[in-house]
Amino acid sequence: MSLVLTKSRGGEFITLSNDTVIGESIRTYGEWSYRELDLIGQFIRPDSNVLEAGSNIGSHTMFVARDLCPRGAVYAFEPRRLIFQMLCANMILNGVTNVHPFQLGLCAQEESFSESPIPLDFEANFGGLAPGGIEGTGEVLRLIPLD
Repeated sequence: MSLVLTKSRGGEFITLSNDTVIGESIRTYGEWSYRELDLIGQFIRPDSNVLEAGSNIGSHTMFVARDLCPRGAVYAFEPRRLIFQMLCANMILNGVTNVHPFQLGLCAQEESFSESPIPLDFEANFGGLAPGGIEGTGEVLRLIPLD
């Protein structure tokens, strides 16, 4: 496995070297889908509490927590173990303390998926993998309803 530490205009991020979309965008451009953050920013106040389903490594999580709702909280949900660990590391690396991470996914009804650990021997869009999308066993993704 190869982790890459990238210092960008918005902060520092640990990414997987074989992540071809979000990680590659952060390494190349210093951000991921920044226009989405502009749009989201129109609805979030400095004291808002935000739920984020599918937080991935925290590319949006950090900006929302740090820049858009610094007096509020972000409840970040990411079911895959390795990606969840990178989410937590990226928040600590940037001194963002108002994120409450959960190693869970959100869905309509509670369910679990068994899959292999994230494959590190080929390039992929790890943020685009549906739960249960990696054949095999060894990891369990747990998804719960929000209410």
